[in-house]
Amino acid sequence: MSFFFLLIASAALVARGNEVSSAMPQTLAERPELGDMPAAYAMVHYNFYSADVSAMLVSYFTPSASVTWVDFGTAPNALGTRVMGSSAQWHKGNGFTHTAVLSGLQHATTYYFRCGNDTVVHSFRTRAANQQRIVVGVVGDMGIENSANTIARFTQRATGGAFDFALHIGDVSYADDHFLWFQKTWFAWFAMMNETLAAVPYMTLPGNHEHGTLDPFIYADAHNFQVYNHYFNMPKPAAELRNGSMFYSFNYGPVHFVQISTETSYPNAPWDVADFGDQMSWLVADLTAANTPAARKAQPWIVVSGHRPIYSSSEGYSKNGIPIDSPLPFVPCNSLTLQKTFEKIFNTFEVDLVLAGHVHSYERLYPTLRNQPVQTDYTSPSAPVYVVVGNAGSIEGLTDTSSKGWTLPQPAWSAVRIGVFGYGVLEVNGAHTLKWSMFNATDDGLLDTFTISK
Repeated sequence: MSFFFLLIASAALVARGNEVSSAMPQTLAERPELGDMPAAYAMVHYNFYSADVSAMLVSYFTPSASVTWVDFGTAPNALGTRVMGSSAQWHKGNGFTHTAVLSGLQHATTYYFRCGNDTVVHSFRTRAANQQRIVVGVVGDMGIENSANTIARFTQRATGGAFDFALHIGDVSYADDHFLWFQKTWFAWFAMMNETLAAVPYMTLPGNHEHGTLDPFIYADAHNFQVYNHYFNMPKPAAELRNGSMFYSFNYGPVHFVQISTETSYPNAPWDVADFGDQMSWLVADLTAANTPAARKAQPWIVVSGHRPIYSSSEGYSKNGIPIDSPLPFVPCNSLTLQKTFEKIFNTFEVDLVLAGHVHSYERLYPTLRNQPVQTDYTSPSAPVYVVVGNAGSIEGLTDTSSKGWTLPQPAWSAVRIGVFGYGVLEVNGAHTLKWSMFNATDDGLLDTFTISK
C-alpha cells in the first residue's frame, strides 16, 4: 500500500468528517493497559441469533488458536450441554474470536455458560413466552473517548438488570479514527464495555466508522466492514450473502425490531459494497410479513434502527426543514437519499419508531412524513416518529452544543434538540404504550421523554 494512497485515503476520511489522527488516544495514554491484547477467554459477549430469539450466539477471545466450545445448562454447577464452534482471526497476530451457537433455548429460563476451559461462568435469561413489557438500552456513536460517563451509567443499568438487551446504533469503537492504534482501540472498547457485554445480549448494526482503517499494513484485511463483521455476528436473513451483521430483524416481546444498513446495499449508498446482499427486497418482504394482522397482533410495534438519519436539523443535514445530501464527495450526509429510499417504505408498513445516530447530538421529532409534522402529539400517530441518538461519546465530540450547530429556525418537525452526551431507554408495555427516555451521561438526569400511545 503506497504512501500516496494513504494520503488520498486520509483526505477522503477527513472529508467524511472523521477526526483521523495518528496520535495515541487520550484514553490509552492514561490507561495503556486497556489496549493490551487480552488474556484467554476475554471479550465475552453474546447476542440473539434467531428471529425468535430461541438461539444465542456466544463470542469470546483468545490470543492464540484453540478449539472452540461452550458448555451451558440451567444451573451454574450443571453445564451439561457442550456446543462446538469455530474461530477466526481477522489479521495475523491480533488474536482469535471464537463463536458458538446455543440453540433450542426455552422461554423464561436462566442459562449459565462457560467458554472453553475458562473458570468464569456467565448467565442470561430468556424472555417469557408472552412477555409484554420490555426495556432496551440504546446507544449510538460511542468509541473510547468522551464515553466514560455513558459507559458507567449504561453499565450500572445493564448489570443491575434494568435492560432486557442493549442496542448499539453504529459507530462502535471509532478504531478508524486512531488508525495507528486500530486494534488497540478495539481492545480498549471491549475492555471498557466488558461488564455490559457480559450482562445483556448486545445487538449492533454498522456505522460509517466500521468500514475500515487507513493503516496501510492492515487495510486489505479491515476494509468493507470486515473487522465489524468479525467481532459481531447477528441473526442472518436469507438475503444476506456474507454476514448477517449488516441488516436483520428479530422479535422480542411485543416489538418487531428491524436493523438496516445505511452504509451499504441500497441505491447510491455511501459505500459501494454490493456483496452484502439485496437489502431492499429483504426489507420490503420483512415489513410485509411483520405488518400482517396476525403478526401485528403478536408484535404490535415495529421499531427500525439505522445509523444515518433521514431527519436531522443539525447543520448540513437539512435546509429549511428538507433533508439534503452533501454536494461534496465523501462528506457523510446523505439524508435526502435516505429519505427517497426508505421513508415511503417506513410509512407504508406503519413503522412506529425510527432510531438513528451519526449526528452527535440528540433530537426528537414529531410524527413526520414528507418534511412535515402530521401532528404535534404522540397519540395514535399516522406517521413514524424519528429519534436521533448519536451522543454516547466519540472522539469527534458533540455536533451541536449551542444554537450555532443547529439549523435556524428550528424545523416544524423538530420537537426537542439537545447537545449533551447520553443514552436512551426504550420501554414498551403491551400493545398500547411505547415510552422513550433520554438520560444525561454526566448525572443520569432525565433529559427528555415521550410516550407513543395507540
